[in-house]
Amino acid sequence: MTYQITHFNDPTDKLSDLKELFARYPNKPYSYYRELPSDVLESYFQRVVEDHAARGELVVAASRDSHPRGVAFLLDLPWDTDIFGISMGRVVLICDSEPFADAYDTACHLLASCLGLAERRNITHLVCQVSAREVPVHHALEAEGFRLMDTITIHTRSLPARLPHPTKASAIVRSWEERDVEALCRLAASAFGDREHNLNRLHSDPLLQGRADSMYEMWLKNSLTGEQADLILVAEVEGAVGGFLTVKFPTALMQEVLPLKIASVPLNAVDAAYRGRGLYRLLVWAAFEAAHRHEHDYLEIKTQVTNLAVERTWQSMGGTLQMSYHSFHRVVKSPGG
Repeated sequence: MTYQITHFNDPTDKLSDLKELFARYPNKPYSYYRELPSDVLESYFQRVVEDHAARGELVVAASRDSHPRGVAFLLDLPWDTDIFGISMGRVVLICDSEPFADAYDTACHLLASCLGLAERRNITHLVCQVSAREVPVHHALEAEGFRLMDTITIHTRSLPARLPHPTKASAIVRSWEERDVEALCRLAASAFGDREHNLNRLHSDPLLQGRADSMYEMWLKNSLTGEQADLILVAEVEGAVGGFLTVKFPTALMQEVLPLKIASVPLNAVDAAYRGRGLYRLLVWAAFEAAHRHEHDYLEIKTQVTNLAVERTWQSMGGTLQMSYHSFHRVVKSPGG
């Protein structure tokens, strides 16, 4: 198929021409919540796309008959750039998924254009996260030199289905206090590099491994300020911090558009010295209770597919596996090259 590739530095006005493409895209955010009607999902997705358009460049791939087959947004990642000391960006792909060969060709053309844009903008490193259902796009990412770094699963738990208090754990769960900060930062900086239990995309990337612990520590610090979490629960064991779990309430956009109140667990960890004592189950139970008290309909978590302990805990406590997606990375140019 012959493609016409068009770049837009200010793509906001172009979005109205792409509504049909966005409407038929099957993997919209939160589409796994069956209570959400299609028009609500489309409205929310349109707002997300508008945000992408406001922050990045747009690439449109049109087929020979001039109908859009896919788009890509190239976004800067300033926070990641500060942490890792290299220029980092994100590619967001929205493509037709059928026919298979056409979807593959569309994604390849979009990715090649994004790589060219990234090189001209001196972006060193790109991430692209894609639903596990979009196999043609996976193949295109591999063909364009991207490497698989991790796979994330999403589990959801409806509220307020109450559970009995876990009796195994000999710990107290409470809100964080100032005296916890040093221990929390230390745990955040050490827990996620344990490849036996946590195969995350940052520690799986040779270019990022050296600073990945710092990213998780900064994530925790930003959670303490309220920027990336609304609640932080601490499991205290004999006066020590044995684990923590953060809860993030719905964004302003979610509250405006979605009729469901969906909270999430962005970050959680248990100190290796206290594993096997039921601390994580106690933290999750407390998170369910807290989300219910704040009148949320669901609590959800994203975790690595290899993190079986987390997945088993959520499933045993009424969580449902809803979807999964892959994270691909590519080095556009070697740092300093």
